Order: sequence, then structure tokens, then C-alpha cells
Amino acid sequence: MTERLDRIEAQQAANTANIADLITLSGNVLRAVDGLTVRIDESNQRFEILRSEAIARQQRSDQRFEESNRRFEAMQETLQRLFLELHSTNGAVAGLSDRVDNLEQAS
Repeated sequence: MTERLDRIEAQQAANTANIADLITLSGNVLRAVDGLTVRIDESNQRFEILRSEAIARQQRSDQRFEESNRRFEAMQETLQRLFLELHSTNGAVAGLSDRVDNLEQAS
């Protein structure tokens, strides 16, 4: 029976050592998880900052594009008016030229 008690005692000592190791490992894992959680939170904050900056940059770019588009359309309208004016002026000049030719021939 003493031999059996000795084996039980040795087994209990081994189990106690294993439990102590598990407790130490659990503590290490919890600290590692806490560290990773902090890093994840920092990464999420950085991501949100970068995301906000990218959205702001995109909005500024969209605004610049819209402004450029408005300017381009205004320039197109101005060019179209100038072209019509030029066409009208050319017609008037051609009419005057014909009248001058007619007057020269008549005199």
C-alpha cells in the first residue's frame, strides 16, 4: 500500500506542477491577447484616420472635378456663342463685300 501511496503522491506532484505550468501559460496567453487587443485597437484607429483622410481627399477631388466640369461647360457655351457671332459677322461682311462690288460696278 505504501508503494501505491507513493505513486499517488508522485502523480499528485506531477499534476500540481502541470497545473502550475498551465496557470503560467494561461497568464502568458492572456497578456499576449491583451497586447494584441491593444495593437488591434491602434490599427483600427489608424485605419479609421486613413479612411477619413481618403474620403476627404475623394470629396475634394470630386469638388475639383465638378468645378472643372462647370468651367469647361461655360467655356463651351462661350465658344459656341463666339462661333455663332463669327458666322453672323462673316455673313454680314460677305453681304457688305457684295454691296461694295455692286457699287464699284455701278460707278
